[in-house]
Amino acid sequence: MRFIVLFLFIFLPFFAVGQSVDTAAVNQQVDSLLKISNSLIEKGEFDKALEVNFVAEQFTLEKLGRGSMAYGNVCLKKGVIFYNQGNYPEAERWYLETKRIFEKKLGKWHRGYAAIVNNLGNLYFAEGNYQKAEKFYLETLAIDEKAVGKEHPNYAGSLLNIGTIYYSTSNYEKAEPYFLDAKKIWERSLGREHPR
Repeated sequence: MRFIVLFLFIFLPFFAVGQSVDTAAVNQQVDSLLKISNSLIEKGEFDKALEVNFVAEQFTLEKLGRGSMAYGNVCLKKGVIFYNQGNYPEAERWYLETKRIFEKKLGKWHRGYAAIVNNLGNLYFAEGNYQKAEKFYLETLAIDEKAVGKEHPNYAGSLLNIGTIYYSTSNYEKAEPYFLDAKKIWERSLGREHPR
């Protein structure tokens, strides 16, 4: 609760009624709050991260509304917090809201949209819903192919995720080419000495 009071005090000037909205300033404030939230997530302080995220959410809703990219980023961070807590139903709810906003704002072939589709794949994989995870990972792969190309490390990451699905379901023959292709791409793009 102290965090909410502290952040409201710090950001109170931005809540002033009757001022025109400076979108860049609002985005900057939201980004700052999300960075704080992220650092709390990294420390495992999920309740505090949710408090900070709540301030960012209220601020964004008041200044920019539900359809803004800033709100999409707030939803994404909220989903990440719940995912890290193992609260998959809530994580799914916020990831799906992020997906809806990113699809509208960025389009289906943008790397930012691919990232949230991948997060959904990770969520379903963590739940053991491999069929649903595969669907989202295949969508991510298709987007990455178009958005960054087949030689990009992100594309290799998508291949790895798909391979992991098949490996986890004991379909080793189907998994192997995905793993090998990912390895080749990483070696070409990052070098053999890269820790990946």
